[in-house]
Amino acid sequence: MTSPLWSIILASRNGADTLPRCLSALVEAIRIDPSVEVLLVDNASTDATPDIMQEYCAALDAQILSESRPGKAYALNSAIESAAGDWLVFIDDDILVGPGWLEAYRRGAEHSPVASLLAGQLRPDWVGNPPEWLVAMANIGKACGCTNPEAPYGPYSALDVKGGNFAIRRSALGAVRFDEKSSNLGATKTKVTGGLDTKIALQMAPVDGGILHVPAGTGRHIISEDEMRLKWAFKRQMRIGRNFAAANPSSVVGIIKAVSKTVIFALIAPLAILFRQHLFAGRCILGLATNLGRLDRWFG
Repeated sequence: MTSPLWSIILASRNGADTLPRCLSALVEAIRIDPSVEVLLVDNASTDATPDIMQEYCAALDAQILSESRPGKAYALNSAIESAAGDWLVFIDDDILVGPGWLEAYRRGAEHSPVASLLAGQLRPDWVGNPPEWLVAMANIGKACGCTNPEAPYGPYSALDVKGGNFAIRRSALGAVRFDEKSSNLGATKTKVTGGLDTKIALQMAPVDGGILHVPAGTGRHIISEDEMRLKWAFKRQMRIGRNFAAANPSSVVGIIKAVSKTVIFALIAPLAILFRQHLFAGRCILGLATNLGRLDRWFG
């Protein structure tokens, strides 16, 4: 049997709410293709996730793996060891891929065979009625794990790679693996920084042809009603701030800047909302959260 060229890896912990839509879309996107293998990883779920994976197993010709240690990095690294593909494609359990998604990645790999990482696009798929400020921010790739729709095909920054939809060339990955420490979301740790995707993208950026943005490799990120709430968006952005702080040790100048921005954003955001300046309000709200995250990492 010929080894598959593409290994699609999807890890889920308690993803029963979105997993059926995600896997249904994946079935339509790839059908059963001898050049593709699908690995589904149950990451210590306590809901119906394993049953849902089993339900879609035949339609995807998938291999189901189990990782008992809670933590996304553990699940993804476990799947990497089992994957046989020349390219490893990672999608999250709340991503809806379309029929042309994998073909776009194939074309990107053919045109840039030495690229280390192919970064797809992510657009929002709202479940309910989101606030205008959040829509404005998602539409420019500044919230909800979405990317900038205006970014062209070509070289791409590691900081813009989103973990819900990207691919890594196996030979470029080598011994590099997802961080199982500070950015391992879902693990039993306090104040996890997040940034699992950013860390591995930064490691891939200097390798061979670097990172290639493939905007036609589009997925839609399911945004639940909980994720539309200010509290959720704020907490997510604080994790991002902690991630920035983890990569940049504190300094007097950095602390002064973070404190100043925190005060300014806290004062301006309510006024922007009052005057219905939604995009500006969104920037202020998430800017406030980012800087609070920085300070929390440095002093927490």
